[in-house]
Amino acid sequence: MAVNTGRFLRINLSTGEIRTESVPEQVAIDFIGGRGYGIKYLYDELAPNTDPLGEHNKLLLLNGTLAGTSALSTSRWMACTRSPLTNAFARSVGGADFGAWLKFAGYDFIIVEGKAEKPVYIHLTAGNCRIHDASDLWGKDTRETQERLSQRYGKNTRTACIGPAGERLVKYAAIVADRRTASRCGVGTVMGSK
Repeated sequence: MAVNTGRFLRINLSTGEIRTESVPEQVAIDFIGGRGYGIKYLYDELAPNTDPLGEHNKLLLLNGTLAGTSALSTSRWMACTRSPLTNAFARSVGGADFGAWLKFAGYDFIIVEGKAEKPVYIHLTAGNCRIHDASDLWGKDTRETQERLSQRYGKNTRTACIGPAGERLVKYAAIVADRRTASRCGVGTVMGSK
């Protein structure tokens, strides 16, 4: 498998628009992937005084460059955004295999922008991406949310989700995948605000 796919998803929760975009070749060369892509896209797309919990902030879920390859112990993923805790750039890294499965689906990262009118989740496969109502998951802890989605979509489902802290916009909430967390700077709070 190639180290990078050269593609990412842009998902606008305000409009419901989902589109696949290509990573320009020079961006891939200059920024390599993962953290570099997070810094590049946030710097280019966020206004200086963007409200971390507002509609115009963006949440990027990125895989590490070597995630999903045969390199051992490299299946990392990260969340990048503007932090509600520090009001600055936030990069929070998580373990488990969410990053590898994001790459298996054919993407280097996802940009989530806008703000949904009600709780939603994004279901991504190699051939499809949809936004679904998450009202039945709202208020559940991360373990139960992951179990319910695995029952719904099958044992090969991987989930990055928040629990009640993120839903209530606690400023240091984490994003959880399996039993691992991206837990710095309130990235889960931004997910909850979306």
